[in-house]
Parts: sequence; C-alpha cells; structure tokens
Amino acid sequence: MRVFVCDDEPLAVRRLVSILQDVPDVDVVGTTTDSREALQLISETRPDLLLLDIEMPEVDGFKATANIRRCEAGARHVPIIAMIAATLVDDREQCIAAGMDDYLSKPVKSVDLEAVLNRWLVGAHGPPKIPQREPAPHGDGVLDTAHSHG
Repeated sequence: MRVFVCDDEPLAVRRLVSILQDVPDVDVVGTTTDSREALQLISETRPDLLLLDIEMPEVDGFKATANIRRCEAGARHVPIIAMIAATLVDDREQCIAAGMDDYLSKPVKSVDLEAVLNRWLVGAHGPPKIPQREPAPHGDGVLDTAHSHG
C-alpha cells in the first residue's frame, strides 16, 4: 500500500511518516510541504492513499483536491484523507463535498490513523495493523516524535 503525505508543517509530516513506517505493507512513497508541487508528485508516485492537510498556503486542500479529481477524470480514484485542525460537522461535510473521502483531526492520533488505514487500505492480507506505542507523556495519544526515523 502506497501512501503520500502532504502537509505544510514539517513536524506533522515527520510524525505521520514515523508511524506509517512501522505499519507492515505500507510504504510512504512521497511527502511534500508544498501543495503546489503535490499534484506533480502524486502523478509520479501513484499512491493508493493521500493524506492531505486542508490549511495549506497558496493552494489549500480543497483546491488541491479539485485539481487531483480533475486529473483523475475517469482514471483510478485515489482516496484523499483530509487532515483538519477543527472537527466541526461543517468542516467534515465540506471535505466530503469537495471530493475528499475521509478526514482526520489534527494533531493526528495513531489510533485515528489506524482506523483510516483500516477503512481505506484493506488488502488481500487483511487490514494493516499499526504496532502499539507507549502513550504520550500527557496521555493525549498524539503521535510520539521521540521515535522519529528522520
């Protein structure tokens, strides 16, 4: 399973990559902090799933999604998972209406990421299983950056 991460916050990208690297059968095929280059990189890497921050400078997640969906035009549909700071019902509905397939609240928690992967990347060998990590010092479940691979 090929995953691409697009977030303008380098720390958020590192957090996501760190947890995804521990998931069997999941390969992070690309990352970017620049939504303008995301479309080109996505067409080159052909991911099975895209994690896309909504609040990006210049080209926000909604415009990026519209561009991606236009380029798909009948081709393979790539699930786009919105990453949003707010979790208001209106935000969720707006993401789905804009052509995104699902959403995660930021900061992304490992349990929520696992649920998304299980919904969208179930393969022939069953759903991916994310290894359990120690809870964060404050018990908030936010991805632990102390074990970063980069």
